[in-house]
Amino acid sequence: MIDASTMTMPRDRGVVPFLYCDESSVAPRATPDDWLVRDDEAGGWRLAPSDPDDDEPKAGPLLVEGEIEIFARVLDYGRATLKIESATLWSVDRPQPPGAALVWVPGDPDTMADSVESLVEALAPGQPETIEIEYYSVTDSGWVFEAETGSFRAVTP
Repeated sequence: MIDASTMTMPRDRGVVPFLYCDESSVAPRATPDDWLVRDDEAGGWRLAPSDPDDDEPKAGPLLVEGEIEIFARVLDYGRATLKIESATLWSVDRPQPPGAALVWVPGDPDTMADSVESLVEALAPGQPETIEIEYYSVTDSGWVFEAETGSFRAVTP
């Protein structure tokens, strides 16, 4: 029997080009098409800059007809409060939900971990602290670029 009170349905936060996944916390966008920008000088399309607020934003490479781009879809399982007394004594007000493969301190990509225990070990607190954490997972999928329409189409198996 499934206990519905412990189930958490993830919220789809959107997608990030895999090319940008190793950057600092890049905000997801709703669809792969939302990452496209027209480059009239080059006569084609590019991926939008990972950080448009950067002093010198750098767009991705020029896209080619039929090229497959990989996008990471971010599924948000919500937040929890983590109370750390020591590296071995800690608690959360909400356990990591099934399906949430990752946890982090929101906005700090250096804290990404596969479990709360791993996160606490990585934080190695010297004194007690209470912090907010976020549970999430990421799935990758391929999208074919179609130059004629200036859009992406999902790759079908």
